Amino acid sequence: MLLPIFLFLVFIQTAAAQEDSNLLISRVVTDQFPTVQFSIEAVDSDGNFIPDLTTEDVRILENGTTLAPESLEKVEPGLQFILAVNAAPMLGNFVAGVRQYDSLKLALESWTQSIPEDNPNDFSLSTNSGFQTVRQTSPKEWIKVLEEYQPDFLESQPTLISFSQALELTTDPNPDPRMKRAILYITPLPNNAIQAALPNLADRAAELDVKVFVWLVAPINYDDSAGAEILREVAARTGGTYFLYSGVEEIPDPESYFAPLRYQYEGQYQSRVQESGSQQVAVQITQGSSKITSPTTDFTINVLPPNPMFLSPPTQITRSWTTSEGGEGTPVLEPESFPISILIEFPDNHQHPIRRSRLIVDGAVAAENNEPPFNQLAWPLEGYTETQSHTLRIEVEDGLGFTSSSIDTVIEVVVEDPPSKRWLNLLTQQQTVLIAVLLITVLVMLIVLNRVRHKHSTPETRRQKRKLYRDPLTQPVNIRQEEGLSSSGTAKKTASSRGKAAMNAPARLVRLSEDGIPLSQNPILIQHDEITIGSDPQQSMYTLKDPSVNGVHARLTRSGTENFILADAGSIAGTWVNYAPASSKGVHLKHGDLIHIGRVAFRFELRNPKHIPQPQVTSRKEGDHE
Repeated sequence: MLLPIFLFLVFIQTAAAQEDSNLLISRVVTDQFPTVQFSIEAVDSDGNFIPDLTTEDVRILENGTTLAPESLEKVEPGLQFILAVNAAPMLGNFVAGVRQYDSLKLALESWTQSIPEDNPNDFSLSTNSGFQTVRQTSPKEWIKVLEEYQPDFLESQPTLISFSQALELTTDPNPDPRMKRAILYITPLPNNAIQAALPNLADRAAELDVKVFVWLVAPINYDDSAGAEILREVAARTGGTYFLYSGVEEIPDPESYFAPLRYQYEGQYQSRVQESGSQQVAVQITQGSSKITSPTTDFTINVLPPNPMFLSPPTQITRSWTTSEGGEGTPVLEPESFPISILIEFPDNHQHPIRRSRLIVDGAVAAENNEPPFNQLAWPLEGYTETQSHTLRIEVEDGLGFTSSSIDTVIEVVVEDPPSKRWLNLLTQQQTVLIAVLLITVLVMLIVLNRVRHKHSTPETRRQKRKLYRDPLTQPVNIRQEEGLSSSGTAKKTASSRGKAAMNAPARLVRLSEDGIPLSQNPILIQHDEITIGSDPQQSMYTLKDPSVNGVHARLTRSGTENFILADAGSIAGTWVNYAPASSKGVHLKHGDLIHIGRVAFRFELRNPKHIPQPQVTSRKEGDHE
């Protein structure tokens, strides 16, 4: 008497726990964080699937914060259904002229006929003599197998073979990982040996998340027996149901068992998580006055703020005076704005949505984007009328509320001197024509006077002049002006600017040939706190056109005047310092170090090195081998 009472209490506790878990979060996916995808199994207190849920019915509880889902969709991943038949003489008994097993089989066939052929389910039949079919996807073919199975129930002995091999089949991977698994166990009353083994099998089924539905074929007065209590416990522990069939009861519709397993809801929401680590999420459904809350599910996420940086910023911008075509109108300074390109990296490997990007110039907001594209900003230059250096910084804000800034970058805005107004622009058209006529008149008069003077000069005077010009001592000398100079001084100014930049740079990278000879190309001047070197001009400040160089190949940072660190940026060919590979953490550089970026060689030179490495001579004794 004590055993049935104990088993009944276990059943009540298990059933209560099952009612609390009618709404379950079966899957949480964070690959697209901060967009979080989830799957829920929605079953009411009677075990029926809750149909027609909308986003208005569902709320997400993330770390105690209530959020609305962006989408919610009912899906049918499918069901792995296994019928396990424990053949025994009891199944062959006739009631009202119909064999009891045949009545159960007819109910299963009727249910199967309602399932479409293109469904994602599969069907298996396990018996005491082995599998009759395994994972049959066609409902019609499975019905055919069910019809062909005709055991001799009177000669059959009950065993655990059909149930244990059905449970073993559920360990095979499903074509869709979201598919649920269910076993319908048709059995007579178990003997003592089977009763002793069933609890362990029930625990195994619960671990595999396999729901076991039991159809016990026995007289109605056996419902209170120990064997019936064991079968009832198996169903309750795995989330299934128990039914005793004596031949007169109405057989349950299998669809009421399996509909909650075949269907589930999938949705997504925007997470508000701002700290790395373990997070808690639950789902709440409200329909009318009814409210169901799922148990809490944990997920782990790594969250870091974005990292903005300038993409190939210029060191100098020149504003020049221009006029409209034809030279008319008031001269204006151009360009009026300059495009600033930025790169936003996500150290946590999650593409956070960006809400805002700003360009900060000399501590004030100069430009702001509140909608895409966030990687392009226009720097207004109208107010800059004098040559001056300016400090620029990028600031971005993402959808999680993180705000981060780039390092400061100094850019010089060079403003050309304004052109003086030409006196011709001050004259009217009539005055211009009058001056032109006067100039032509004066020119004609000079020509006439020169001819008259030449006509009245004596031959002796002309001979003396020709002699004078033939004398080498009296010949006029053409003084050649130096090349490269012009009245505007533009060439001199450009050369001066380049020399000044080279002198101000605390260090540089000098390009070397394959023989180690410095090339005549412009060196890479290290004037910023961080520079990037690679083959992609959209991602790197300095570009190298060589097949061995990645898009972003290496980063060189500095702090102070002589503290320079060269780090590899995950390249294929590698970054090398004195023929030793440089890691992503970087290598401190010294004056004269030999650097290879892929196959491109450089020499690192400080502007004012405190220590210059001296060549070392190693003595060799006679007889030493090379």
